[in-house]
Amino acid sequence: MPARLGGPLNLCGRGRLAARRLPRYHLRVVAEQLTDLQKIILEIHALDLTVRDSIRQVSARVGFFVGQQRYQDELAKAQEIVEADAEQANA
Repeated sequence: MPARLGGPLNLCGRGRLAARRLPRYHLRVVAEQLTDLQKIILEIHALDLTVRDSIRQVSARVGFFVGQQRYQDELAKAQEIVEADAEQANA
């Protein structure tokens, strides 16, 4: 049975994302801009797993296979959104 999409957005994984310093209300705004897949990818990416293990974890959570290209593309898009919002919040 596939895992439920969504869940809490953890942007504080080991200092890898710039959004760590944002106020809590701003994290909700960022979370609303991300797709469920992007949220899951960011959560798994914060665990510092290998790409192969990250893809396995993401695929297990969403219930369908996520290939390496899609994983990398969605990760890059999600990080751009988070970084752009971090810059706006600091401006």
